[in-house]
Formats: sequence, structure tokens, C-alpha cells
Amino acid sequence: MKTYIIEIDAQEAYKKLGIDLRISPIADQCVQSLRQHLIERINTELIITALADATKAHRPRRSRKPSGKSGEPNKEGQRHES
Repeated sequence: MKTYIIEIDAQEAYKKLGIDLRISPIADQCVQSLRQHLIERINTELIITALADATKAHRPRRSRKPSGKSGEPNKEGQRHES
């Protein structure tokens, strides 16, 4: 059975606030708190939304019916005189 793991770079996340975890005295606490908040926010609605997004992304796109040149409607019966 395949195991799926989601990884989040906490350093990059905190960088958005201007915090460098490499030099922060509370880095471990910041990472642990972020992990806990993320886990608490995983609920049925979030999982259903992710499932719906994945389903939409997986659907093959319908191809358009050919109709002459791109962007022009098919003009059957018309002749172009040169």
C-alpha cells in the first residue's frame, strides 16, 4: 500500500513573515505550533474540496470540433474567388 505524505517547508512559511527559523530561539515551538494548527484544520469539508479539485484536474478536456480556420465558423457552400 502506498503512503502519501504532505510536506510543508516551515522555514519558507515563516520567511513570509520575515522570521528566520535558523536563528530563532523559539524555532522548535513555532514549527510544532504550525503543525498542530494545520492538523486541526483538516476536516471533512477540506478533504471533500481537495477530492473535488483532484477530480476536475483529472477529467480529460473535450476537444473542439474542427470548423475551418481557428476562430472562424465553418462556412460551407461559400467559395473564395481569387
